[in-house]
Amino acid sequence: MKLENLSLQEYLSLGYIYLIVLGIFSDVIYFKFLGIDILNYSSILDVLVSPINIITHDLKSLIIIPSFIILMYYTFTKFLPKFHHKYKTKEWYKKR
Repeated sequence: MKLENLSLQEYLSLGYIYLIVLGIFSDVIYFKFLGIDILNYSSILDVLVSPINIITHDLKSLIIIPSFIILMYYTFTKFLPKFHHKYKTKEWYKKR
């Protein structure tokens, strides 16, 4: 599966699945320490909203996580190709 050939609907479906998996993992880890089997008591909406609730609960994480995602996007799309193009003929770069 190539990611550049995906449509908007496929990206939304992948994001939906990602939120479900992330919500299940965060709830299970959190409530397992309390001795509660949360999967018996939670609905799909609770699982979907829990990662978003965790991120937006604190203002610092609300600012840091999106800025980190933007920084990583810029690094992989702008900085690293320029870095590779500039140093691809250098001997130290070829060794790595």
